[in-house]
Amino acid sequence: MDNLPFLDRYCQRTDQRRSAFVTDVLHRTLYPHARPFTRLLEALDRQYFHPDYEFIEDISLMRRPADFSSAVRSYLEHPRNRSFLRRRLRLRISVRRMVELVNHVSEPALPPELSRLLQPDGTRQPFWRPGRSNPPIGGKEADRP
Repeated sequence: MDNLPFLDRYCQRTDQRRSAFVTDVLHRTLYPHARPFTRLLEALDRQYFHPDYEFIEDISLMRRPADFSSAVRSYLEHPRNRSFLRRRLRLRISVRRMVELVNHVSEPALPPELSRLLQPDGTRQPFWRPGRSNPPIGGKEADRP
C-alpha cells in the first residue's frame, strides 16, 4: 500500500472532490434502510452521527491496514453506539460496508481478525449477493440478476 492517506486514494479512485468525501462515504456506508432517516435523525439530535463522522475521519487518515482495525475497534466501542436506534435498528454506518469500501479503494491486506470476513472462495466483495438491493461499490448494474 502506498503511503497516501485513504482520503487521497479515495478521491483519486472515485474522482470525488475532497470536500465531498465525508458525505459520499457516509452515504455509501450507511445501512440502506437508514439513508431516508439521516436528515430527520440529524434534526432531532445534531450529534446523532458524531460516531460515524469520527469513524470516517479515522478512516480518512488511514495509511496502513493496522490503522483500519483500530478505527473499527474505536467505532464499535463508541458509547453512543449503545443506543437502541444505533445498535438494534442499525441507523448508522455498516462496518461491513466500510470494509467493502476500503477493499475497493485501497485493497489493504486485512489483519487476521478481519480477514475471516472474506468468503472461503476468496471473492473480493464478501457482503453482496445477487438479488440484494444495492450492487457492490464499483459494480455494474449489468452484474445484477
